[in-house]
Amino acid sequence: MVTGEWGDPWASVNDDAYIALLAHVRSGPGDAVVVDVDHLAVTQGAPRARLRAAAARLQDLGLFTLRSDGSWEYDGLSDEDISDGYDFWVALMGPAMRATVPVLSDDLVQRLGTAAASTRSLAALRQPEYRAAFATTAQFWFEHCPNRLVRSLGVQAFERLRWARFPNQPWTVPQLGPWLAAVERVAAGRAADDVDTAVHELSALFDVQRRNAGIPHPSGLAVSASERRRSATERSLLRDIRTGALPVGSTHAFQSLVARTGSPPARVAEALRSLADLALIEDDHGMVRIAEPSLTAWRDAMELLAGLFTAAARRLLPALEGDALEEFHDLVERARTDGEVRDHRYTDSAFALSRFFAEHSGNRWERGALRLAIGRLVYALPEAPAFRQWDAGALWSALDAAAGSGEPVAARTAAELFVDIARAHVDDVTARWGTMGS
Repeated sequence: MVTGEWGDPWASVNDDAYIALLAHVRSGPGDAVVVDVDHLAVTQGAPRARLRAAAARLQDLGLFTLRSDGSWEYDGLSDEDISDGYDFWVALMGPAMRATVPVLSDDLVQRLGTAAASTRSLAALRQPEYRAAFATTAQFWFEHCPNRLVRSLGVQAFERLRWARFPNQPWTVPQLGPWLAAVERVAAGRAADDVDTAVHELSALFDVQRRNAGIPHPSGLAVSASERRRSATERSLLRDIRTGALPVGSTHAFQSLVARTGSPPARVAEALRSLADLALIEDDHGMVRIAEPSLTAWRDAMELLAGLFTAAARRLLPALEGDALEEFHDLVERARTDGEVRDHRYTDSAFALSRFFAEHSGNRWERGALRLAIGRLVYALPEAPAFRQWDAGALWSALDAAAGSGEPVAARTAAELFVDIARAHVDDVTARWGTMGS
């Protein structure tokens, strides 16, 4: 293992290696390519740690798969994965806009207006540059997003679509007027309804792109429910962090954690990446630092969860049927009942609805992000904050009515109510925990 290799593969120090590795695999015939990253590091004279981090980036994007012999296989995404990538990017846009709007300066609003005007002109003239200009008006909301978790996932979502195929799948929708008008309204009015409209317009653009490119829309639900289980190595380190055996603020060499767990270095590196996602550790010049509990990290996760729940509910609820529909109704009834009697289980029963989507969504990018958000909400603070939104009866009724209804409007209503309840929960927790780690 190389010093610092366990750290965030999306750190800027790995950018050059990422571009070099992409260039290497995309300069071939376009079929699946097997890459020995360690050998490539020798032949290119590049740091092995940087190229391994670049490989981990491509694994995050779904473009690299680790083989049993330690080499990596590069291949493009399937139509289903690309379609899911569209939906995931759209799902992230809502929380990105909501987080960014309060921090928009006059200068940023002007820059967005200039970008929108340029995109509108290029698209009207059908100049090929309109594609990159359109991407700029969308990525603007991630580049300036103060929510680090949403920003990171947004960058990954864009990169996934950018490099999904070789050769690239071109953007084919120049009819960008409604989207551009919507983002201008968001920047000018900064209202929640304007954000919802902008997200709807972006989703509509991707629906047209699917039709033009012959990419089918995914069915929505996974064939079977799935649940990610933490490895024994990760559970061991998580226990030591939560009990204080690894104290907050302490730093540890990677090799010392390998010795502590008795696990192979690769497994420890994987566990550390997961713990970093939970905001429990951070990279300190190649050392592993046990992070301070942070209300900001918790709030970032809650904002992400609200956006992902909204997207999943709108897409999946109307078509629920069979065992999944029955399970969802049971979960809603449990949350309603626990809230009415103020049962101590209410926090768990309320968040069980989010776990339902994390287990049943057929979109693997959405599924993984939901699990990340839920995990961070559990562990980012010394104790998971209690959910005290007792007066949520309207939400439970709306979710019940939307499930299996075949009515997208009903699902949208339920999703909007969830966002309102989520905001109230954030305000309540912020009032209780103050500015810890902010």
